[in-house]
Formats: sequence, structure tokens, C-alpha cells
Amino acid sequence: MSWTAVTRVTIDRGDGLEILSVSESGASGCPLSLSPVACYPHPRAVRLQVVVTGSDGVTRGADLPLAPTPDGSGACYLSAGLAPVELKEGASALSPVVSRLEESRHSAVAVAAADAPFEPLAVAELSTCRVTALAPLPRYGNSLDMGRRHLAVLTDGGIHLAAVNPSTGKISCHLVDNSAVVGAEAVAVTPAGVYAIAGDALTLIDGNRVKVVARGCGFAGIGYSARYGELVCLRADGELSVMDAGGGWMTLALPDTVTGLCSVPSGLLAACDSEVYNLDKPTDAVVEVALSVTHCLRGHVAPRWREAVWLMGAGAFSGSLSLMGSWNGVDEAKVAVFRVDGRLNVPPHTLLPACRYRRLHARVEGTMTIDGMIDRIILR
Repeated sequence: MSWTAVTRVTIDRGDGLEILSVSESGASGCPLSLSPVACYPHPRAVRLQVVVTGSDGVTRGADLPLAPTPDGSGACYLSAGLAPVELKEGASALSPVVSRLEESRHSAVAVAAADAPFEPLAVAELSTCRVTALAPLPRYGNSLDMGRRHLAVLTDGGIHLAAVNPSTGKISCHLVDNSAVVGAEAVAVTPAGVYAIAGDALTLIDGNRVKVVARGCGFAGIGYSARYGELVCLRADGELSVMDAGGGWMTLALPDTVTGLCSVPSGLLAACDSEVYNLDKPTDAVVEVALSVTHCLRGHVAPRWREAVWLMGAGAFSGSLSLMGSWNGVDEAKVAVFRVDGRLNVPPHTLLPACRYRRLHARVEGTMTIDGMIDRIILR
């Protein structure tokens, strides 16, 4: 006779009950009894129910109380006299329902082996704050820290530094900054340390200190471009600001408004309304760009212009670079005009040995691939 069986286990978590169940069936050999010993590998399991339904519609079942084992590894039921447990007719049918009880520990940082992530070796509680992100920190130079791993623990109540000893599984945390970090989108791991948007400031967590890079930045997210070694910051208006390794800032233009940044193994992704761009890979997409700078000498300073430098670069640029001179700001004369079509690996520049105008107007206008950047135009 064919049959179907449902086994249900109830676990008392202390703050609620969790129910787990499984269903199995067979074409013959319908069970009529159970083993004298029934075990479940959880010390808080309190009830085991088994109901077998035969092809004739008859239900047989058993409802067994479970008690923790002496070693705390599970819970079991032991029948009197080690007699088989009879499955009695008339049992109510069970459905394979699973009702898991969520256990949220938003304020805790746990240490576990990579091959057993759900078996914590140690847990550190961070009072009432909520952990929003974790990030690895560069190794310290102190010889006492050689055997430990260091993490930045970002929370809505501040920035903590954690030291983990892999051999003992111990973890210690201490608060280094009270500014809140809203989530992983506000964190970027770089070779220089961990950048984070903490409150209204862009900060760098380096070793055991937090340095403010820019205040009142208003960034909505950040990411690190490993290919170019640059920190990319998403502004509130959907534009991108880029900080290079030297601390200089530039604007990165994309065809669409950027809604988010995400670091993946293949590069730094920028999500837009209609497309996703990999900022670490060259692309044929182009945007229109324009920038102009006017420099006017004041007073009795003699005009001795030496050079003009367009601090820009791109995988491909097509457009013009122009330099106009004037004495009164109205009547302009051409000083230099360049037409550029192709890759810009170094900033274009021109010498101005005989330029005596008191006012110079420099301009760049054209199209460039989205990996291109325009920092500024220098007149000196």
C-alpha cells in the first residue's frame, strides 16, 4: 500500500516557536510504528509529530515530547521499556508547513569559520546601534597586531574598529567616531583604507583613526574604481564626482542620471535610469562637454602669460580647444585654436611666449567617451 508521511518538529526559541516539517512517501511498506528512540539535532526542540496517511485514507500518527540530551547537542524521546512507538489510527492530518522564527541581531558582530558561518566563535554587541556595513582595513604596522584581522564596523550610531583573532575567535570593538553611516552604499574599500560617508562628511578610516576628507559633501553613495585608482562619488543630483589618488576632484559625465553605484569583481558599476555602465571598462558611449575659464589680470601687473593647460583626458575626444585674448573683455582676438580627434592620454597644453593680453578666455567644447574627465583649465 502506498503512503505519505509528514514529520513536524516544534522548536522553542525562547521568544517564540519555530515549526519545521518535511514530507516523504513510498509505494509500499506503510509504516505502522516508530523506533523507540526519536532524536532531533537541536537542544530546544520540544515536540515531534509524525502522521502517516495510507492510500486507503486511514491516518496514523504519534505526538512525542522531546527533551534536551545531556550533552546539549540535541533533543530526544525515549519510549518506556524501549518499546516501538505505535502509530495510532485517527490522527489529524498534517500539512508540511514551515514557520521559521526570525532572529535579528542588528547590533552584533559575529566571528565564525568560513566553513561554518552559522556557528559563531564569538559575538560582540554594539549597544543599541544597528550595524549597516563591514569593511576590511589594511594591516597595522604594529607587531602586536600581526596575528589579528581588523575591520571597520559601520553603524547608524557611529564608526567602530574591530580586532579579530582568528586562532582564538575573540573579537573586540571600540567606537572611534559618532557619525552615522547609513549603509553599504556609503562605504568603499580602497588600498588607502576605507572611505565612508559619515553624517554629512566624506571620511577615510585608515588604521586606527578617522580623517575627514570633505565636509558637507552631500554624497548619496561612493565606490572605488580599481582600474583607475579613483574614488567615485554619487552626488544628490545624480552626477558623479571623482577623486584621484592625489586628492584632486573631477566630474565624470554619463549620458543618464546615475541612481546608484555597486562594486563587483568585474568593476565599478553605475546604474542609470535606462542602462548600467561599467566605469572600469572602456566604452563607446559619448557625452557632450563644455568648459570655459576667463583669467583677467588686475592692477598694474604686466601681462606675461607662459602657458595654457587643459587638464583633461579621455579614451576618445572630438572637439576644439580654444584660447582668445582681449584688452577690454569685448573685442577678442584668436591666440590659439586646436582641433582634437582621438585619444587624450596627456593634458593638452600650449606655450604663450608673445601673449600680452590682460584677459584670456580658454574653452573646451566637444564630445568625449564617458571614461573621460575634465578637471580644469590652467592659465599661467
